[in-house]
Amino acid sequence: DVHPYKETGTHFKSITRQTLAAGEFDLPTELRYFEILPGGHSTLERHDHSHLVIVVRGRGQVLVGESLAD
Repeated sequence: DVHPYKETGTHFKSITRQTLAAGEFDLPTELRYFEILPGGHSTLERHDHSHLVIVVRGRGQVLVGESLAD
């Protein structure tokens, strides 16, 4: 099912999320698919756990630490 990126807040725009897998095969992980429309953006977040982002199509920018990259 397609859901809003977050239920509340204003620091994001034009983004949805889907949970593709959640804890299957006794793996303590989730696989999520996010779709960001042109002009959209997600919130700035920090995680203590490993976090992997894969861009399937399109272009964007990411902020890693203090560095902004295309």
